[in-house]
Amino acid sequence: MKKMITSLFLVSTIFTSSIFTSISSADSTSNNESSKVGKINFQLVNDNLNNYEYTYEEDGVFYRIVENIDLEKNDVSSDIYVKENGQYVLDSEVSSKLLEDNSLLISTTKDGIITNETIPTSTIISEDPQTGINKVEGLNNPIENRISAASSDLTDWTFHSITRGSSLSERLTVGAITIVISALTPLAAVKIVTQIANLYYQLNKTNIYWQKQWYYRHTLTNPPLPRAERIFTYFYTDSSYNNYIYDSPVMEESYTPGWGP
Repeated sequence: MKKMITSLFLVSTIFTSSIFTSISSADSTSNNESSKVGKINFQLVNDNLNNYEYTYEEDGVFYRIVENIDLEKNDVSSDIYVKENGQYVLDSEVSSKLLEDNSLLISTTKDGIITNETIPTSTIISEDPQTGINKVEGLNNPIENRISAASSDLTDWTFHSITRGSSLSERLTVGAITIVISALTPLAAVKIVTQIANLYYQLNKTNIYWQKQWYYRHTLTNPPLPRAERIFTYFYTDSSYNNYIYDSPVMEESYTPGWGP
């Protein structure tokens, strides 16, 4: 069983602001998103995953959402309240379940009627090692500069490739976005995952744009064999992958048994 380590590395302090589209149509989707008005007066009332509660206003309507977020089962139950005559009244109940094929099963109960829909949550837009090398250089190598070998039996960390993609966030609650992001970065701290989910939710983003940078350490044998892996995941607001929604990437690290520090 692999030994797992999770940490965060600072990239820059930037807070700014497809699943069904190709690369060319993703740009037009991003432009449409920029015209959307985010939720206002957002307040996090309780950050306990068993009773995650927040309120906000959108289009003149006041909402209160209470959720039970189970990251182990990738399941979220949400109670949606709407303010009427000064009181919050239950409007609908939503159950969101991330399935084994990474699709999301959403069941909504409203006025006694249950509706179900299954939607895909993530798609790979590109996987290009050369693009990845350029991206690292463009960031002034902030991560590579901090990477050094922890064992003489393995090489230094070496950049391997980059993966870019997008995940659906439109019409999802904070809890549902949380389990989608958690599936992308299973070792990330819960607090970080919910913070990122909150930002996408408040900004009314249709998609979560993410980028993974992959690094490996190899044995000194011939041929060299990979024995350690690091993945840095960045989150963006746009399909051009220029604007970070969160100021730090999530770092996940694993070693083959017997080769860890």
